[in-house]
Amino acid sequence: MTSSITDWIQAIGVLLGVPITIYGVIKLFIKDKETQRKLAALEMISKHQEGIVNELHLQVEQLIIQGSQLQYQSFLMSEANKLMEQQLQLQSDIHKENKQIKEDSFDFEKSKRLTEIKPFFTIEPESSSPDEFKFRVVNKGNIARNVDLETFVLEDAYINKISKQERVETNGKIVFVGRPRNSKHSHDVIFQLALNYEDIDDNKYSQTISKERPGKYFITDPEIKI
Repeated sequence: MTSSITDWIQAIGVLLGVPITIYGVIKLFIKDKETQRKLAALEMISKHQEGIVNELHLQVEQLIIQGSQLQYQSFLMSEANKLMEQQLQLQSDIHKENKQIKEDSFDFEKSKRLTEIKPFFTIEPESSSPDEFKFRVVNKGNIARNVDLETFVLEDAYINKISKQERVETNGKIVFVGRPRNSKHSHDVIFQLALNYEDIDDNKYSQTISKERPGKYFITDPEIKI
């Protein structure tokens, strides 16, 4: 398009020089009637050519206007494409955020559920004698199912094995009775046990029971078993 406009402008420049040349001819031959007639004809041609030149000017102006309009339309199209890309990116981000929100919400509801139904055993010592010791665990949490005892360390004592408790309600208790070995006093016995159980949704837990110092019993917080 730029090359075409340049050709038009060069043509206009050539035509603009024609009236000046004709005017010089008129000055040289003004006294001759025949020449005057010819000059009159040339003058008419000059005016006609001048009209053509003016028309060409208008066409060039229209071409320039059209070129500007195309430039503006191209700019608008580019801006529209950028906005479309931003919109698509925003929709993608919103989709990812919604997915993450759903996952976070699911994790929250799952954690909330686990907290509501989790059993929680504490330990309390009972009366003991040199040749016997007792302790009990109390469920302060929700219902525990299939409660069982697993031995880790039990070298200088033995503990009466309990049958698996199918269900221990809130504030339910289990009493354990043990005896020292190797002529030890019950206060000096050291052991470590695992209390295993499930909640009402079949999630499995374990708490470690230990006796490390005379008369001191410990139990860890529940840990879910994956």
